[in-house]
Amino acid sequence: IGAETGQDVILPCQTPDNNPVIVIQWRRNDSVSEYVLLFRDDQLDPDNQQPTFRNRVDLLFRPIKDRNASLVLKNVTADDKGTYECRVIERDPKRGQRAGLTSEPVSIVNLDVVPPAQENIRAETGQDVILPCQTPDNNPVIVIQWRRNDSVSEYVLLFRDDQLDPDNQQPTFRNRVDLLFRPIKDRNASLVLKNVTADDKGTYECRVIERDPKRGQRAGLTSEPVSIVNLDVVP
Repeated sequence: IGAETGQDVILPCQTPDNNPVIVIQWRRNDSVSEYVLLFRDDQLDPDNQQPTFRNRVDLLFRPIKDRNASLVLKNVTADDKGTYECRVIERDPKRGQRAGLTSEPVSIVNLDVVPPAQENIRAETGQDVILPCQTPDNNPVIVIQWRRNDSVSEYVLLFRDDQLDPDNQQPTFRNRVDLLFRPIKDRNASLVLKNVTADDKGTYECRVIERDPKRGQRAGLTSEPVSIVNLDVVP
């Protein structure tokens, strides 16, 4: 299965029989002791879960239906690449006991994660231009970072605490950039760049931090951009 960074993806798994499911285990091949997801006693069990997957995974259906034990992985990053295995324990209807968890997975899924498709935009000098970016989820946005690939330490635009932050902004972009919508709506974190010049050519990257609705805390800023835009400026 292939996915772009920032997307949500479903890793398919089907239970062996139509018996009641007691346990579902999802693991990645790089971890023996920790789970991607553990479902037992009709609920998710966060114990021994790999920290990077917390609050980003769930089963497609809870309660399980149609023998579907597929995993939903949200806001994928390059670090999520790997081979995922699904194992299942079902109740034995004849004895009313657990059918043993086999050592063999019932599903093996290879996940490949690639950067988001780059968008090419051309503008004439003096025009205003919109560089598109969409947040990964519909959660409240805490931080939006726009950078150009020629600067590591300075921003094109930094939005945090519900306002623009001019600190560490590249001087050439001051008073020429804004977000398309403030406050953010419809997951739109697009950048408006006014009065473009030939010096504005380059590749722009958008990164986002959202609030985790389950914990009320920040969801980590991934190292991967959610949008990459190549801007060309012509006379």
